[in-house]
Amino acid sequence: MRVLLIENHFLHNIIAINNNLMTETYISKVIVDLWNQTVTLEWTGANAAAQDRGPFHCSPGAGVSNVNCDDTATSIRSGTSCTPKGDFTVIRHERRFSKFPRAEWVTRFQSDYRGIALHYYPTVPQYPASNGCVRIASLKAAKLIYHNTKPRTSVISVHGELRPKFGKTLKRGNTGSDVRKIQRQLASFGYNIGVDGDFGPKTEATVKQFQKDKGLSADGIFGRQTYSKLFS
Repeated sequence: MRVLLIENHFLHNIIAINNNLMTETYISKVIVDLWNQTVTLEWTGANAAAQDRGPFHCSPGAGVSNVNCDDTATSIRSGTSCTPKGDFTVIRHERRFSKFPRAEWVTRFQSDYRGIALHYYPTVPQYPASNGCVRIASLKAAKLIYHNTKPRTSVISVHGELRPKFGKTLKRGNTGSDVRKIQRQLASFGYNIGVDGDFGPKTEATVKQFQKDKGLSADGIFGRQTYSKLFS
């Protein structure tokens, strides 16, 4: 009889634990969209439908010079200042970074040696700007992630291309991935433009039209002001 009571008690505890896991509400996945610079939350549990999912504005790593952060293998390497692309589980939480006290409500992922994390930061521009972390503009969102993600369980999913680097002037005759990216963004606004990475006469004319539409000086040169309007 005593053995039976012990077994029943053990089974009761197992059922209670399983029921608690089924009803506990927490963030199962944090989705970081590098191109749109947004963070979206996926929740699981009994009250998942009532939780705030976002999207919330963010800014990822800018990368050091001559490093292609769009390449997944490159993005996960130390010393690149890229935000690593892929799926990672949460490592742990910290109230703030000791070396960067303005970075608060820190949720670390990837690996400790790089110190990559999602965190609140008071300045979050419309372009990649960090040293690899994901800066979050919303204090509320950073706290939600901090308090509701589970180490070794919740997933941080980072995907997409980075926006072009801010401050780089592009004009007729330039080629490459940054040109292709601004062509892609212009096309998303409805402009008739090919996405081929060649800043030729057609792209120059389209940039001039965009600048005119936004009240800018229509010189056909893609600089800081045009960037701010195109990615605002």
